[in-house]
Amino acid sequence: MRWLLTGGEVADITQAKSLLEGLKADAVLADKGYDADALIDSIQVAGATAVIPPRRNRVVQ
Repeated sequence: MRWLLTGGEVADITQAKSLLEGLKADAVLADKGYDADALIDSIQVAGATAVIPPRRNRVVQ
């Protein structure tokens, strides 16, 4: 288990790549707050499947 403490005004997604770095997984599950191309790309490059529902305003669902 890993933890990073940030200020209350910092979005959780800003720490996601750091928390996932170096971990091995077949899939990464997250809520739609983590729906960002850069994060999904980094998960796929690591060899895992991103299981993240798209946000409502995403152009390509």
